[in-house]
Amino acid sequence: MAWLGGHALEWPHTVEFNLKQDVGGAQVLLDSGVPLVLVPCMGVTSRLHSTVPEIERYVEPHGSIGAFLAQRFKEYSSDHMGWAKEIWDMAPVGWLLNPVWAPSVIVPAPVLTEQMTWSVDRRRHPIRYVTYVDRNPILRDFFVKLRDFAASQIP
Repeated sequence: MAWLGGHALEWPHTVEFNLKQDVGGAQVLLDSGVPLVLVPCMGVTSRLHSTVPEIERYVEPHGSIGAFLAQRFKEYSSDHMGWAKEIWDMAPVGWLLNPVWAPSVIVPAPVLTEQMTWSVDRRRHPIRYVTYVDRNPILRDFFVKLRDFAASQIP
């Protein structure tokens, strides 16, 4: 199982969207011993971002899906000058497609405290922990697949 949740283990807290929705569920997951790939948000996946000009060039022209995704991307901010947006959910998919794009290490499963911080117990079961996300090949792969899909839909 790959899970996008929490922040990097060295981050001062792990209050983020996916984890804070169900802290108890995240604790059960991390305590369960299930084979897990943890893909942290801030400090790792926060590197996977794009800009409006990039989205307008490589996403928007490619069919109704591209137009929809570009519109949603642009709606995150009304001021796009000097602005980039993380595309969080692509990180676990990037790891699944090619683990070289998201290098990882084996670490003891972190303990998630009630204060939403990480604690370490080196006796815990091992998990795979993504330490870095290389945005370039992940976005390139997405742009090429979207372009090719849109081209295949033209009668």
